[in-house]
Amino acid sequence: MYNENMGKKKKPLWERQAWDTQASFNHFHRYYLSQEPPRSVGKAFRNMRADKGIKEDKQKGAPGSWRNWSQAKNRKDKKIKNAIGWSERAMAYDDFLASQDVDEWVERRNEIRQQDYKMGENLRELASAILEHGPDFIIEREKFVKGNKGKPDQLIITIALDVNAAVKTADLASKLQRLAAEMETERTKGEHEHVILTGDEWRDSIKERRDKFKDTRVKPKR
Repeated sequence: MYNENMGKKKKPLWERQAWDTQASFNHFHRYYLSQEPPRSVGKAFRNMRADKGIKEDKQKGAPGSWRNWSQAKNRKDKKIKNAIGWSERAMAYDDFLASQDVDEWVERRNEIRQQDYKMGENLRELASAILEHGPDFIIEREKFVKGNKGKPDQLIITIALDVNAAVKTADLASKLQRLAAEMETERTKGEHEHVILTGDEWRDSIKERRDKFKDTRVKPKR
């Protein structure tokens, strides 16, 4: 398997080794290593022949010299000391490519986490701005009720505070930042929550708006 320290002491296994001949390494590198897993020595041989314009039967296997090269053996069919076969060398190459992919995706994930956290911060600021200007989001509705059976006409004024946008924005901000920080998306019991406005501040702001419309109410007719 691929070892990240391999290159510091010796060549990576997919590069030419001391036991390789020019021909064996060329065939390994050009025709065997270039295949997608699972690789085949027979296919490597047929691809080499195809490059020379020779079409071989798909069932035709590689000759003895190719089999010896792939199994790290010499011409006498004896194992070469400390030599490693093509299959293991190709696996080391695959592991190296996989490690490169892992590093690349780790970097990409970190970038996305940073972007999500920043977006969450922006959404928190937006939610804070909405809540700090809570009175501006008070919804006033008027309903005229005509009196009957001797009862006077009435104008009913309903005042409601619409904070749905702020709540949804704050919730999305929290989830984005928690995911970026690899935390649970739901708060656990006892976890500190930041309060933007106190209950008294909310009541005071609502009372102020209610007082504004106090004199506009229609008084019952006598």
